[in-house]
Amino acid sequence: MNREENLYRQKGAITCVGWKERKMVYMLSTTPVDSFSTVGIHRSVKANNKWQNTAVRQPSVIGQYKQHMGGVDLYHQRVTTYA
Repeated sequence: MNREENLYRQKGAITCVGWKERKMVYMLSTTPVDSFSTVGIHRSVKANNKWQNTAVRQPSVIGQYKQHMGGVDLYHQRVTTYA
């Protein structure tokens, strides 16, 4: 799978979304997900020994997760560090 490609599989109310940025990212979602619903984000990519800002398409469900769950993940990351 190439960078920025998406993979969607749905069974009933559960949708599996796969997206490759630097590494593969997989997410299970119970919210309605449209395979054409993406949002534009910017990433710094090194090409020819030079950093460039590049526009990347990201599945909207991943953007929603980052927007609403960032604090929860940060909390779990810190608890795990000190446990």
